[in-house]
Amino acid sequence: MKIILLALALLPLSILAQSDLGVVYDSKTCTVTYVKGTDSVILTHPHGFGRGLKRGGNWKFFDVNGNVTRRVLLEVVDELTFGVKTISKGKIELKKWYIINGNELGYENYNHIGRLEAKLDPRSGNWTRYYTAGGLREVGNKMNGGRNGEWTFYNYDGRMTTRKSFSNNYIAADRVDISYHTNGREAVTTEYKSYCKDGAYKVYNDFGLLIVEGQFTPFLPAEIDSGYVEDFESGDGYWYKYCRTESVKNGVWKTYEKTGDLLRSQTYVNGVLAK
Repeated sequence: MKIILLALALLPLSILAQSDLGVVYDSKTCTVTYVKGTDSVILTHPHGFGRGLKRGGNWKFFDVNGNVTRRVLLEVVDELTFGVKTISKGKIELKKWYIINGNELGYENYNHIGRLEAKLDPRSGNWTRYYTAGGLREVGNKMNGGRNGEWTFYNYDGRMTTRKSFSNNYIAADRVDISYHTNGREAVTTEYKSYCKDGAYKVYNDFGLLIVEGQFTPFLPAEIDSGYVEDFESGDGYWYKYCRTESVKNGVWKTYEKTGDLLRSQTYVNGVLAK
């Protein structure tokens, strides 16, 4: 008897037609069959149900219709054990993940109709994600699935583009965002307070020399809104809050020559250049 477990791997269409989801557990032989990576090699692990499945490399996830829902490139091979407890009509009641030494890694609780009620996301610690082509995409830290601390983002060509700070999967209210030139040097640093552009603003040329510096302040009271950035490729994403209130130049703004010499110094009051 074959029990469909989870959509964990890429299978040829012929196999998808047989199993719908792509991962099949055979209780007679105690094997789990799936395809690892893009080379479509079928791997069978003779460990049986709940006994240490291994996966690594490129993976594709499918829905019940065989459509790709997300792609993941695992940085390292992970070893997980998991058990699935089912109730009437095959609805999942409790699903748990465990690491090999028996410590609980995460869980999902479902009600009697199969609806998710509670979840502890197992994704904690250092987190590295890649583009499907293999290039580095982002590096940071997660706590219970939420982004925390400083995250670094990269372009398709491997170029570091920005750094942002997070707290509980939200972009941090007080932070300094940094963007980068193609050569890796800082291009722009922007200070934020309470989600608004508020504080020092600096622009550098691609040689690392400061060319513009000044201060932004928001009109008060600030109006805060929120949104969600979703990554359809991985199913991952994060929340952000932003200041809908305009931030304007205030105080002394300086512009410099390429040599580093001061070109001009101007004073702004609530966004208006003082005479």
